[in-house]
Amino acid sequence: MKLEDLVPDLELCKLIPIGEFADTALVWPSGGLAERRCHDCKTTRGCRIKCFPAPTLTEILEKLPAQLENGEVLIVEKGIHLFSGYYFIHYPGIGKSWQYRDHNPASAALRLWLKLKGIEEK
Repeated sequence: MKLEDLVPDLELCKLIPIGEFADTALVWPSGGLAERRCHDCKTTRGCRIKCFPAPTLTEILEKLPAQLENGEVLIVEKGIHLFSGYYFIHYPGIGKSWQYRDHNPASAALRLWLKLKGIEEK
């Protein structure tokens, strides 16, 4: 397993708002994944290169609410696709159902986190 397999891809991490996941141990700077080396890795202040937080699955799950304001509960499960393994994060809301799948569980979880924050992928 490569280090890159532990975090969402760069394009998803670029959608993380400034200040969120500020304490994550990894960042996506230009040139590839690296350990955090600067204080504010969402801007170029204090850095020579622009970098973005790269949270792990555990870090993302810690930020997901176990229960939403209306009492609905988040359910996390692993699902297997017919031909290849996918990780699913599923939120069965009242009148709606959000399900995100990806070969990378951190990407699936970050997609749900972004949705709950009102941030849409392009």
